[in-house]
Amino acid sequence: EPCVSGSNPITFSYTGSDQSWVVPSDVECVLVKLWGGGGSGGGTDCGYSSAGVGGSGAFLTGTMDVTEGETLTVRVGGGGAFPGNNIGYYAGDGGGRSEIARGSTPVVIAGAGGAGPARECSTTLSHAGPGGCESGFDGMSSASHGGLAGLGGTQTVGGDVGGGYLQGGGGTATYPNGGAGSYCGCGGSGGGGDGYYGGGAGRDSSNGYSGGYTSGGGGSSLIPPDFDCYSGTVGVTTAPGSFDSDYTGAGSGGANASGGANGLVVIYY
Repeated sequence: EPCVSGSNPITFSYTGSDQSWVVPSDVECVLVKLWGGGGSGGGTDCGYSSAGVGGSGAFLTGTMDVTEGETLTVRVGGGGAFPGNNIGYYAGDGGGRSEIARGSTPVVIAGAGGAGPARECSTTLSHAGPGGCESGFDGMSSASHGGLAGLGGTQTVGGDVGGGYLQGGGGTATYPNGGAGSYCGCGGSGGGGDGYYGGGAGRDSSNGYSGGYTSGGGGSSLIPPDFDCYSGTVGVTTAPGSFDSDYTGAGSGGANASGGANGLVVIYY
């Protein structure tokens, strides 16, 4: 018959390092909840007051079998920084994945959101891709420039960043913080969200200096059997899972010129 988890919660917040938890005696299964980190929002250009928003992280919940005395590794993804760690002009970093692993083998992963870019001098808002379930969501491209948005990660491959001029970092570049945005004096592009396979970053146009203004894609999730997975919506910063009793807003994407929210992991035993 199915194992029933206990009602004792332990909460893991973002620290930037691996955390560990030893399963107590007489515990055979645990209920887990994971929110991936949210991507940063973009910055403004040409005097605009708003820009493309960052993608939210995915939310996963389910019951997993454990063995008393075993050590689980818990990784909580960070929210993407604004301005990005490796850029200097109005774009941000993608969020980091949240994960529970046995040793080096991941058991469950919640994908993270990509980051928004600078807003171009038009009415376009290029929103980033949220972290998804089987696949992360693609970012949005600039309407009037030649940049290419990052694609979402899948179950087999990371999202394409296309190569070329001043591309941002892919989502798996720098766990636990996702990919970095790019720098361009004409407008930066957002980084990709981390995940089971990370999302690609937005990139500037292949001819060099005509502007990027494209957002990053979201990372995919690793979903064990019988787990529920919920993804966010492109253009909406709020993370999924607001119905859950442990929802705090963790994993939400960043709004205009704001970093994304850190992820969260909760274990009930």
